[in-house]
Amino acid sequence: MATNTTDNETTNPLEYVVEYFPTGTAEGDRDILDKVFIYAQEFKQVISPPKASPHLLVGTKGSGKSAVLNFSTRMLDGQGIPNIIITPFDIDSTGMSQSSSTGDLARSFYEKLMDSIISKLSASNSGLFDGDYAKLYHYSVEKGDRPADFFTKGTKFIAELAKPIAKIDIAAAFPHLIASTQREVEAAVKRIVGKKGFYLFIDDTDQVGQPGVAGHLNRVWALLLAVRKLTYDISDLKAVVSLRTEVWNRLQRDDYGQRDQTDHFRRLVVMMHGDREHVGKIVDRRLALAAVAAKAKVDGYQQFFEGSDARAPMSEERRVWRDLILVRTRERPRDAIQLINELAKKSIDENEEKITEDVFRSVIPPFSKSVSEQFAEEVRQEFPQANEYLKSLANANFSQGGFTMTAEEVREHFKKTLSRYPAVMSGVSLSQESPESAFTIWRFFYQSGILNARVSDSSMPAGFRHLDPNSDPHLVSRTRWNDLQAILWEVNTVYRDYLIEVQKDLNSRTGLAQKPKRRRR
Repeated sequence: MATNTTDNETTNPLEYVVEYFPTGTAEGDRDILDKVFIYAQEFKQVISPPKASPHLLVGTKGSGKSAVLNFSTRMLDGQGIPNIIITPFDIDSTGMSQSSSTGDLARSFYEKLMDSIISKLSASNSGLFDGDYAKLYHYSVEKGDRPADFFTKGTKFIAELAKPIAKIDIAAAFPHLIASTQREVEAAVKRIVGKKGFYLFIDDTDQVGQPGVAGHLNRVWALLLAVRKLTYDISDLKAVVSLRTEVWNRLQRDDYGQRDQTDHFRRLVVMMHGDREHVGKIVDRRLALAAVAAKAKVDGYQQFFEGSDARAPMSEERRVWRDLILVRTRERPRDAIQLINELAKKSIDENEEKITEDVFRSVIPPFSKSVSEQFAEEVRQEFPQANEYLKSLANANFSQGGFTMTAEEVREHFKKTLSRYPAVMSGVSLSQESPESAFTIWRFFYQSGILNARVSDSSMPAGFRHLDPNSDPHLVSRTRWNDLQAILWEVNTVYRDYLIEVQKDLNSRTGLAQKPKRRRR
């Protein structure tokens, strides 16, 4: 039953959970960003990239990259420091050949970036382009003839707009930040007080390429090189480029001659926190805020969840609520936020004031299916058959139990699946006849977080630990076969409920759909 309050006619306490767990996107969190922002470490590095080089903000989809960039722009706006965010949508790449060399593409992107910066500036203040800079506006916005001194004037124009950051009272500017985050943000800003800057943020960078085309990573490389050239030509330009972890890992394995470029950019990488405990802190913070809003006298888990623990679907093992939520997040804050949002809404629909075990067990299977479909859509251009290969794991031979198999079983499974579903990845055809093809799919699933690598470790409480694909992106390869055999491979928990439903569906459709025979009288 809902709770009566003096302020509202009837308010279910879980409404506060929905408020602090909206969509998990930067747009959905905009109204509560100050209250829930905990990315102080990433902000500290983003706000002070090195001279003549960009920072690469690397993280999985839904890890909080956009939240860091949006918070940075708000801080800079409050100081009157010029800054703009550009996405591939703002970059007109028509006419850029996919087969062009990286150098030619980099020169084209340099030109396109200059156009995009000037177009963005003109949208907010076209009055900047008077006198000697009128031709910049005319070319970039109205597509007039490019003057011979376009780039010289463009770089000079951007340099003149740069302003120094003044001392800022973070507590006054962002009063809703928790105390520890306030201190870290303030310390980060102090390091750049008095330094001139014009900030360029480029989000969703991997979308400049066409993942379904061989060599598409050259376009990503070209954009990174163009940004670095801009920061070199404009000393006060501070650039930050966001990039998905999977794309960064593939750049390091680029088979089209650009792998050596990673050495130049590796020291520029700022990794978003991607472990389960970090996601747990985000969930804890939001539940605590929801509990305060609901005027609760207990913590968020006690206030909004029934009991201290529950069982997952198809399991009799009881686990505390926090663990049940976190193992279904793919180490992505967005997953956790969207899951708790769905749990709260389902409970409200059923007139429950707390999230119950029954609600959890009913929400998880469709949520697992939704996450699986999200994954397939995220990588559709690069790997169109990803969904079929994910579903194929429902039929894999898990000799180790619990969706866990040996390296030999993984290799044989993907070889067998290739005979049924010929695949194309990044424009390259994969087939059962090619020994590398099974490893290519295996590596893709490992780096995408579908398959986890588990190794023995007596120093850990459970006797094992999981490997981080970011620390060794070259692990899954034919040349490392001996290393692979010492590892157990398990399907990430978040996908298992979906695969169980796939198994049920396959079992129900076994055999031919024959009509029952009627007996003659």
